[in-house]
Amino acid sequence: MVQQEKEKKVSDFTEMFKNANLFYLINFSSLSVSQITILRQRVKEEEGNCKVTKKSLALLALKKSNREQVLPYLKDLTGVIGFVFGERANGQKLAKILTNFEKEFEPFRVKIGYYDGRLLPSKEVQSLAGLPSRKVILANLVGSLNFPLTGFLNFIQTPVRNFVSVLKNIEKKKNK
Repeated sequence: MVQQEKEKKVSDFTEMFKNANLFYLINFSSLSVSQITILRQRVKEEEGNCKVTKKSLALLALKKSNREQVLPYLKDLTGVIGFVFGERANGQKLAKILTNFEKEFEPFRVKIGYYDGRLLPSKEVQSLAGLPSRKVILANLVGSLNFPLTGFLNFIQTPVRNFVSVLKNIEKKKNK
């Protein structure tokens, strides 16, 4: 790689790290090209971005973007490494994709996640993936808000129902 290309790549990665509020460091060194393509497609479906670079270029970009806390996790990685970038809105979905990919393709690993200045060890990324989706949480919230209203409505209607029932019983007795 020519020096200018390396500088351009470091500059691009530096900008991505500076602008990213969410990214995952992944180790896919033993995956085939077709498996990496599958991962990229799945990440792209959730509006994420999967980028690959040399370890030396990633080290430079992380230092320039003030993300030094990630550097210790690069120690045991060799050669080409990968990052999955995303937004807050799709962070949980991307974590789910990555953890499912870990189960599907054994050598693949999520080393860490980075979320708003906080490092997430791989266990926390798995926990994030296990959380229910935003839609499920909102549905549960609406259901829990609806429950007291339904109970109150039943509370109000019960005396009226009982009164109507008493009137019907009186009418039946008079008709006999």
